[in-house]
Amino acid sequence: MFNNYCFLLLLIVALSGCSNTQQAQQKTAQQTLVTQQAMLMDKVESLEQDIEQWKNVAPNVQRLVAIESELTLLITQLNAIIAQAEKKEHQKNSAITQINAPKNPINSTNRNYAVQLASINDPTVLPSLWIKTTKNNPNIFKEMEPIVEKISVNQRDYYRLKAGSFGSKSEATQVCKKLKKIAVNCLISPATGEPLDY
Repeated sequence: MFNNYCFLLLLIVALSGCSNTQQAQQKTAQQTLVTQQAMLMDKVESLEQDIEQWKNVAPNVQRLVAIESELTLLITQLNAIIAQAEKKEHQKNSAITQINAPKNPINSTNRNYAVQLASINDPTVLPSLWIKTTKNNPNIFKEMEPIVEKISVNQRDYYRLKAGSFGSKSEATQVCKKLKKIAVNCLISPATGEPLDY
């Protein structure tokens, strides 16, 4: 009988030990779930803050994207100006007399817009730039004439190379969009200037 009591006692102790182990495991699992939920809530809150910040910044980003093409064109033009500044002065002077010779003005009452392709300070480059641009894109430029407009900024002369002319700003904009698709920077400009001799 004593053996039965001992056996029964051992059985009760063993069962209660197993029960305690299961409860401990369940408690640990619950604590892990609570911790994970807290971490997820923190992440959700962080993401909501990020979304709110993006909503505040989005209009500025859209504005920057809108002016990116204009900045790219200006950078290209500035790089061309810097490169041409190293040319000799006598080359500039001989080309200036050729371009300054009066010709028939381009601007007429019906054709007020052009597509500006470059603005550089060395006019000797303009003919080769026009030939290269039209040779690479003959379909776009087939009915356009090159126009050169001389402007002075801070006592320095610059020469704008334009293609045109167009009867409406929307026509010029369509051509400029086609050019941008093939990586030719441009902007819409008044069709003022003189025909380019090339």
